[in-house]
Amino acid sequence: MSNIYDKELELTSLEKKQLIQYYKEEALPDFKVDNETPEDESDNFWYGIQFDKRMFDLCVYWSDYKIVCVVYECDPTEDGNWTTNITASWYLTDKGESDES
Repeated sequence: MSNIYDKELELTSLEKKQLIQYYKEEALPDFKVDNETPEDESDNFWYGIQFDKRMFDLCVYWSDYKIVCVVYECDPTEDGNWTTNITASWYLTDKGESDES
């Protein structure tokens, strides 16, 4: 039986490029301001970005001395906000990258 949280998030190649660009130019530099070293591996930092009608949350954190970024799609709520849908994800950093990127 497979885990429902192992589903790969479906993204176009353009969306992947946009998410990578946002991660490298915005989320990662911001994350490194207060998280230069992996001393607090349990802290997750969340960044949101919207492309057209799709909203995404990027979860950035330290794991095994590597920075990890996982992308989730968000679902709209009745009050006009968004909620993170964790049933599918995309590891933007391929489950960990060195902090030198």
